[in-house]
Amino acid sequence: PNRPFPPEFQVELDQFLSGAVSAVGLVTSCVSAGDWAGLEGLVDRDCIISLQASMDTMDNVQKELVVVNPGDIFASFVSNPENCDSGNNLHLVTFSLPSLEKIRDLLVREKQKVKDSMAAVKDKEQTKDTVAGLIGEFSSNDLRALFQANEIIIGNYRFIRDSPDSQWTITEVSQINSLQAWSTICKLRWKGRLSIATRGGYNFYSILRYDYMTDCISLFMAIYLLQMMAGLLTAPHS
Repeated sequence: PNRPFPPEFQVELDQFLSGAVSAVGLVTSCVSAGDWAGLEGLVDRDCIISLQASMDTMDNVQKELVVVNPGDIFASFVSNPENCDSGNNLHLVTFSLPSLEKIRDLLVREKQKVKDSMAAVKDKEQTKDTVAGLIGEFSSNDLRALFQANEIIIGNYRFIRDSPDSQWTITEVSQINSLQAWSTICKLRWKGRLSIATRGGYNFYSILRYDYMTDCISLFMAIYLLQMMAGLLTAPHS
């Protein structure tokens, strides 16, 4: 997440991100449905024209994929805090996984189902039957298949205002599938982090920080070992 902006920027970051993510949901829904009138006053006119031209090249399946459900967004941040015209020109980046909100809801229900079922168990034999029934029921939901069937979408949206007293206007909208943007290893690592956070009920940013921290430690250890080996190889032999 971003650090807070200077007070003189008059941008309360948490409030901006929450509102911007909601706006992304509304805008992408209107774009997908071809409701161009619904974008008036929220999206810049030149941007609307550009979006219309892009949508004309898509089939119905592609148009449906344009929609970004705010509940499917698991990370968002402002990418230009150092070059944002004193808080009046913000570039929002979002990471989302289609059906993520549905997956989370199903996981919550599964955990509650386990809790309620196990609380009603009275003996060992009933425990076995209960566990077997739960496994069969949860397998039919196939959350793993739902998770693997979708790919992370990276969204880029520019929000501009004339002054802190003015309304925000979206002037740029773009999306790219992580299959196109990332290498296979990078894609797998990001989905792995998201899977851990989702199944464990952890904050995604906490998982991301931990992963970066372990990467740094591994890198430092590798450099240290290489220096040790270089020292042994160059040391004079008696």
